[in-house]
Amino acid sequence: MNIFFWRKKSPWEKYLPLGLLLLFVLLVVLFNVKSPLTFENLKGRYAELMALETANPLLFTLYLFAIYVISICLVIPDSTLISLLAGTVYPFPIAVLFISISETVGALCFYFIVKYAFKEYFAKKEAHIVHGKIGKDFREHEIYYLLFLRFSHLLPFWVINVIAALFKTHPLTFIWTTFIGTLPLSIVLAQAGRSLEKALVSNEPFSLQNILNRPTELCLIGLGLLVLIPVLLKKFSRLR
Repeated sequence: MNIFFWRKKSPWEKYLPLGLLLLFVLLVVLFNVKSPLTFENLKGRYAELMALETANPLLFTLYLFAIYVISICLVIPDSTLISLLAGTVYPFPIAVLFISISETVGALCFYFIVKYAFKEYFAKKEAHIVHGKIGKDFREHEIYYLLFLRFSHLLPFWVINVIAALFKTHPLTFIWTTFIGTLPLSIVLAQAGRSLEKALVSNEPFSLQNILNRPTELCLIGLGLLVLIPVLLKKFSRLR
């Protein structure tokens, strides 16, 4: 039994998660699969979705959660619209929790896929990446850097997940920093869900640019920079 569990894994086993991920992405591209959560589809099926939510709220929540997690794993840009939809369906605190938990679970799945698939590659590059100058600095202040990246959204969500896997961030650290880091934007999107609701039940125009505008982006970047203050002060004290 021990021999079975500790035997050396074959190449196909090592790269199976990544291969499945790439296969799904390829199928989406080849068959031109459209997300069911475009604004136009939502507008046409909003009454049907609300009827499902009223009849079976648990099933509706699980369906929405699954779409959210899969979209993050496949790097499909659906999460913003799903977040807004959550803001129309759930009370404000519940919507915020739903968005942040979904983001965290999806990110964690992506993190483990990358970490497992590129385990040997990361091990070969460990001396240069993890133990190099940048790697040591990141590991020393990884909580601050991860929170900065999550708050500011200067990098795509999936890139931050890859960075965390690359620098061997502990899963527990990854989970709580992702959850906390997604809260500010989750709050914005949950509140903005009411605007989406009005647009779905009427002919009022709707645009994501009105929500994710420059002031919102600057506020998120400013929040991220606040997190970096302890790191900057520490570096400044070393220079003196």
